[in-house]
Amino acid sequence: MGKQVGFDTRRVSKEVNGNIVDDSKGMILQMGKLGKLYQPWIHIPYKKNSIFMFSSGKSLPEKTIEVLSHVPWYAAPLLWGPVIMYQMSWAQSLLSNSFLIMMALYAFAAIFLWSTFEYCVHRWLFHMLTDSPFMNMFHFMIHGVHHLTPSDPDRGIFPPAPAILGMFIPVHTFGYIFGNYIVKPLLGMSHETELGIRLATISGFMTGYVTYECIHWYYHNGAKPPKGFLYNLPFGIGDFFIHLRKCHMQHHFVKGAEVYNFALTPFVKLFYDDLIFKTGIDPSVTKFPDVYTYDEDEENDIFKVTAN
Repeated sequence: MGKQVGFDTRRVSKEVNGNIVDDSKGMILQMGKLGKLYQPWIHIPYKKNSIFMFSSGKSLPEKTIEVLSHVPWYAAPLLWGPVIMYQMSWAQSLLSNSFLIMMALYAFAAIFLWSTFEYCVHRWLFHMLTDSPFMNMFHFMIHGVHHLTPSDPDRGIFPPAPAILGMFIPVHTFGYIFGNYIVKPLLGMSHETELGIRLATISGFMTGYVTYECIHWYYHNGAKPPKGFLYNLPFGIGDFFIHLRKCHMQHHFVKGAEVYNFALTPFVKLFYDDLIFKTGIDPSVTKFPDVYTYDEDEENDIFKVTAN
């Protein structure tokens, strides 16, 4: 047997599609039956661009929950834009004499804090290895469905309810604890100053999130380079986004290309050693467990799609 560097996608697809998984029904409960086949299977983009997430049933409750799993890209700015503007207005009223400090905190959170948070969540939560029924279903709900149908335009962003429960509430809770019990007593701040700094920082973090959602959706469903406004921005910004899109497409379609970081700025390369700024992927670079391997003598079986 040759060196094991990936998995036989033809075998996995043949074993799962139509045998274990029925795409005419809701997918999420079926993920519990896949066991160790789940992880390799969801990383092979499916033959259909959209699937039933929860149910294909015709009853009102079934149709409602399925509809709620479809979210257009503009839901993110429409939901969080007013919240961000309200928080920044509040922060400005509390930091009326410190506008530059407020904007510096806002920019720092939007760029550095969000990039770091997104990298950690993407790498260690969204790409955790699962094989138990419950964890397979949980993983499919939070990220697996996106890898299975990466070009589904209505499943490219987080639905509002999980975003509120998984980000907005925890971020404000952490900010309150960190600000009131560490920052304020350590620096001797007033309550108003601490609250203003906290609101500006959280607003920047949320702006980073909304920007990420919109750009990520555009990478998958917008115009492909060299067309599209994003890829024609001046001063080299367009070229930068073309490269980031190529890296993200490698994350989805080239086995061995982990490229977890969806960073908006190049400075993150100083901290993370993923393949983000490589245009070519070494197929021997892989961290898939042995159960997902294929024999290098059958290299033609590896699923590879050249990113546009």
